[in-house]
Amino acid sequence: MMQPHRARAFFPTWEDWARVAKIGLSPTQSKLSINASAAVLQAAIKGHGIALARRALAAQDIAAGRLRPLFPDVVLAIPWGYYAVTTPRALNRPAVAAFRNWLINHWRAS
Repeated sequence: MMQPHRARAFFPTWEDWARVAKIGLSPTQSKLSINASAAVLQAAIKGHGIALARRALAAQDIAAGRLRPLFPDVVLAIPWGYYAVTTPRALNRPAVAAFRNWLINHWRAS
């Protein structure tokens, strides 16, 4: 029987990150919490604070210079991943095969 994931496993916290970074966090008086990835990144881009973001989602903004990693060597591993899925029939379509190959090459390069 599959056990349901805890919500915390899906949304790592600053406390989780600080534990991996081996730093202590002191409570702040003003703390904004947003659980929509795009909104978090936009808030950081507009100068409203620091975002805890998935590397894959922040990569374009980092490459464009809109964001900058504060601690590039600190990586918080998470116990789940994303899957690119399709139907077996769709794998025969040239566009799907091209996208799959692009994904594989992109992933290997990063």
